[in-house]
Amino acid sequence: MFRLRLTGTTPRGGPLLAPGIALLLSLALGGCSLNAYTNKRSEPPTSQPGREVVPKAAIRFAPEQERGNEKALVILALSGGGSRAAYWSGSSMVRLGKVFGSPSADLLKQVDAISSVSGGSMPAAYYAISSDPEDPGDRAATGRIWDEPSVKKLMSLPFRSRWLASWWWPYNAARYWFTAFDRSDLMAQVLADNLFDNPYTGIDLRFRDLNPERPYLLLNATTGSVPASAATRWVHGDPIEEHAFGSEFTFSAEQFEALGSDLADYEIARAVMASASFPGVFNYMTLKDYRNTDTTGREQFQHLFDGGNTDNLGLDTAERIIEANQQRYDSIVVMLVDAYTEPRGISSAAYDARNGVSYLLDTNFMDSYDSLLNKARQRSLWNFSEKMRGLRNKGKSVIFYHLKFDNLKDVKHRALLRRINQIKTDFNIDAQGVKDIDQAVELLLTPSNPCLQRIKSLVLERQPDPGDPWCTHDLTDSRS
Repeated sequence: MFRLRLTGTTPRGGPLLAPGIALLLSLALGGCSLNAYTNKRSEPPTSQPGREVVPKAAIRFAPEQERGNEKALVILALSGGGSRAAYWSGSSMVRLGKVFGSPSADLLKQVDAISSVSGGSMPAAYYAISSDPEDPGDRAATGRIWDEPSVKKLMSLPFRSRWLASWWWPYNAARYWFTAFDRSDLMAQVLADNLFDNPYTGIDLRFRDLNPERPYLLLNATTGSVPASAATRWVHGDPIEEHAFGSEFTFSAEQFEALGSDLADYEIARAVMASASFPGVFNYMTLKDYRNTDTTGREQFQHLFDGGNTDNLGLDTAERIIEANQQRYDSIVVMLVDAYTEPRGISSAAYDARNGVSYLLDTNFMDSYDSLLNKARQRSLWNFSEKMRGLRNKGKSVIFYHLKFDNLKDVKHRALLRRINQIKTDFNIDAQGVKDIDQAVELLLTPSNPCLQRIKSLVLERQPDPGDPWCTHDLTDSRS
């Protein structure tokens, strides 16, 4: 429904619109939603607004969502990192499907759930809405196919350039300046047009369109909202602030239930954009909270940004999945595709730390941001490894496979690793970056990879694994 404020100020706080201009804008923008949010209320409403008990944030599977070995829970975690992470994750997923050279040994088809962040959410969501080429009956549902040429082409598209080009459309410019439509909305539109719509109909895909034969999709963002008042919710007798500032927000049925909203009707592209709304470049992605009002009765909203600020690896959500479902499984496998690159910082040999740009605006704030993410990443990896060891001590077979660029630290591939570390974290990747990542995938994901061999033995051959849960595969000089 068309909504535009005609009194007071514009939604961005600008000057009052003259009635004639407002009329012209109404004609130009008629038919589109000008709200900052697009999520809809659950029908019928799950509850009345106000203080009440909300469901715990556990993430549970329905029996029909299990894939492959029914006794093994397999989770794929895809990290953030812009198009570098998108291409690295997408190429690795393709490789997992064929590394052992047999359809019966397809490790990707053993995955039960995918937890993704930022750039990693792009291939995660694309896999969840796509069909395999050999399944023509499912193809009509979304028009999206998962095969190596399609995935590599789509994940290497110049999204940044297409985003910038879309600013020149008068329609988008009018929406940006006179409605709540912002930079994140614009990028979500670019993602929808290139990845997350039906290419035959042009209709944007929603969570209801996810392929039921695919893993359970969990996209992660960060909450940037603070309470407008002292209003709280109550869980098990304890007052809490729902979706507190800086907490993780997962696009799951459980968390949308806490908003009184319907996840099935929400657009995939907007969820991916919420996960990837890097601060400073993109705006918040906004959701309306239908179950909560403040003490004055005002509407409440959740404003989301990049999931990397809370957990750039997707491991927190993987842990929630395991905690809620571990009693059903004898074996647990987590495969982490990590797009982390070494921070650039400033060379210790530099006399003056300034460069051309920093004579006007110092860019060291990015170094401080990287240092915080690096510390959080190290802590997350250590904590998750220890928890997996705790499950092993309880008698379960557990494997935590960490795939990372740093596995290429042998002398022979030092130049390759150096080039990969120079790939920027944005929505653009050049031909050399694509070539280098493909080479890394071919080198690391091989049939002789001991971590993949352990996963194959545990999940496909159903052999117990008594080894240490943490596993990674570094190329060594002796193998080079």
